[in-house]
Amino acid sequence: AGDATIIFDSQEDFIEINTQQTLRFGDRNVFELTDGTDPTQVQFYSNTYDQIKIGTDTTFSGVITAPYGQIYAFSRTTINGNLIARSVWVDTDSTVHPIQNCTEFNTEFDDTDILEMRDALSFEGDGWTIADANSVADLTLSDNYTSDGESSLEITLNNEYDATIENATAIDAVFSEGASAVTVKLDVKSNAVPYTTCNGEVSVYLKAVDAATYTLAGTLPYDPSDEYSDFMDTLSFDLSSELADLVMNEKINVAIKVSANQNCNPVFWLDELQFCDDRDGCNIQLPTMNPPDWVAPDEDPYFYDVTWSGDNSDIIENAATLSGAIRVLEDTPTPCTVTAQFEAVLGERIDAILGDYICTPGVDISFNINASDLPFNTAGMISQANILVTTSFSNSSGTITTFNNIADMRYYHHNTDGTITHFTEEVFQDTYDGYWFKSDPAVNNRLPLLDEDSDVVGEIESVQEGVDLNGPDGPDTDTIADTETATIILE
Repeated sequence: AGDATIIFDSQEDFIEINTQQTLRFGDRNVFELTDGTDPTQVQFYSNTYDQIKIGTDTTFSGVITAPYGQIYAFSRTTINGNLIARSVWVDTDSTVHPIQNCTEFNTEFDDTDILEMRDALSFEGDGWTIADANSVADLTLSDNYTSDGESSLEITLNNEYDATIENATAIDAVFSEGASAVTVKLDVKSNAVPYTTCNGEVSVYLKAVDAATYTLAGTLPYDPSDEYSDFMDTLSFDLSSELADLVMNEKINVAIKVSANQNCNPVFWLDELQFCDDRDGCNIQLPTMNPPDWVAPDEDPYFYDVTWSGDNSDIIENAATLSGAIRVLEDTPTPCTVTAQFEAVLGERIDAILGDYICTPGVDISFNINASDLPFNTAGMISQANILVTTSFSNSSGTITTFNNIADMRYYHHNTDGTITHFTEEVFQDTYDGYWFKSDPAVNNRLPLLDEDSDVVGEIESVQEGVDLNGPDGPDTDTIADTETATIILE
């Protein structure tokens, strides 16, 4: 419903609303908290794979957790609280006031172990120790380099070749249902470069909590592409099937060894240890904390496989079209609607229905959009595209349920010759992450390409509030504090 005022008065208790599928909030609703109620005391949880809508002009206060779905806050919404989901979209002219601590789910839930696990994985607090009592290596918390939280772990080897650290905290990771493989990720920064000289390496060891000895899970060379970068590098490796089974089904302990040649005076910084499954679920995310008798619903059915042409390529250059195919996985012919969704970097969105079909098993539906017909058609503009396939079913009681299948995001920009270049989200992040840009006021949504040197102002790490963006190479009128200059910052 819309145009409603919803009053929450929890005093010292928590209000918890769990749904198995659909969760949505209408337009122009107001969430009113009384008698000192905090937004973290109003908790919504959904296992849906669909979109959770927060309607236009709504003032929402609370926390929504949807690990498998998408939360979409429509235009002119005000969010007082946190939105936690597989993907979160906030439309134009909206305001978000995040709450720093949303981990505690209710007053009766003892989350001590969870907080300790979070701090261990984020290298916060004093839980990590050097395993060898006779080691001369130094171990301390540091804010010199971080990728999450307020600190990383700094290890100075001094005159030793290696040092091993361990944490007595039991890691009880949360993974996606049906996951079968696990990747270990660890953010690392070190002065032990280049690898050919310093041989800097990081090894991860795992064991069950009740086991006597650790097993080597993997060793990674520290060989960054940019030795002088101020950012941490994410090192990763896949666990063996045996260790993946251990991590997903038992509580574990973790030990990490760093090593390098002594003549390099090596120092390592470690942050954000993650165990990620093959369905993009990582233990570093807030775990689901449901009532003891709560049973997770079956997964929403997966009716379609939506792919882009050239899906196996990270980037396709000089393409005349953006095209792809939809493979029907359902057993019976079903009416379906195919919608193309486009969004510019600064939030402008256009949806276009490509057609209504009878989706027939074994028959692919092809879609083909000419480059000239794609929106935001300005050379150099970066936009994102998605394909949504919607199907509705009516059960014996007449209840209609809608299911959405969505393609992986595809980014594109128009070339001066009328073609487009389209690429994956990974390419987009690898290309633009770590830089800040000066946009062209005449083209409000334009994100410059990195090969246009005049638009690449510098790296995010060097930005200070109120500091001139252009420096000696341009006028000194643009500052970070001046929002009217439309400076785009990517993180």
